[in-house]
This record gives sequence, structure tokens and C-alpha cells, in this order.
Amino acid sequence: MRLYRRLPRLDLPNATYFVTVTTSERKRWFSRRACAELLCRLICAERGRSFLLHAFVVMPDHYHMLATLLDGHRIPSVMGRINSLSARRLNAIISRRGTVWSRRFYDHVVRNEDDFGECFSYIHDNPRASGIVASGSEYRYSSAGYFEGGISPWGDFDPP
Repeated sequence: MRLYRRLPRLDLPNATYFVTVTTSERKRWFSRRACAELLCRLICAERGRSFLLHAFVVMPDHYHMLATLLDGHRIPSVMGRINSLSARRLNAIISRRGTVWSRRFYDHVVRNEDDFGECFSYIHDNPRASGIVASGSEYRYSSAGYFEGGISPWGDFDPP
């Protein structure tokens, strides 16, 4: 039997990351409006503090972000901050205790403009591809509406 080790996380300063975070046991916590809105607000509140936010989507059981780290910030600490705060607040909203997020998040360092474009499109198309909406721009818990029509309840975003 062959055992595989996870590769160490690539932690590059000022890199652009495509990040995926899933809920523990793929629970659909973010199908609740209050929970999805909470996570959108937390992601956007961190924008400009530790990263430039290019795109995001909050799905019922996971979220994706495309972000460029700002000077002095590291991807593990940024994700830890968002996930820790969102877990505490989500548990308070739905009167529960326990784990919200999977132990590990998945990240991919964006290598070039083509890679960036693929990640950007994937994020904004995720709700349509999952059958939630007919078009990604219709989905409220995403930055897609901003790029499609210039209007987003979550604020402006850094240009791709």
C-alpha cells in the first residue's frame, strides 16, 4: 500500500490565490440567507485589509475566492481569520455549537492571465453550473452581479 502525503502549502507573498473552502461534512449552512449574507459581508470586510478581492461566490456548502495578498499577509492566516469569525457568528445565528468548516482549505496560486481568467469565470459560473440559477449574475451571494451590471450589495471589487 502506498501512502501519499499532502504537499506543503505554497505560501507566496503578494501572490494571487484561487481558494476553495468547504463546510464540514458538506453541510448546507449557507443555503440560509442570514448565513450566506454573513459570509459575504465578512469576505468583503477583509478586502483591502489583507487582500485585493477580485471575485467570490458563497455556495450552500462552500465558497470560492480569487484574491491577491497584500504586503505582510499570508494565506493561512487570512483564511483562518475569515473562517474562525464566520464559524463563531454562524453558530450564534443558528443557535448551534460545533465545527462549521473542513479542516483544510484548498488553494491554487494563479500563474498567469489565462489561469486568472479561468478561475474568475469558474467562480462566477459556479451557481449556474450547480443548477441554482440560470445565469451566474442572478446569484446574490457572488461578485458576478457587479461585473455583469455594476451593482452589488457587497461593494466594489478590484479590477481583474
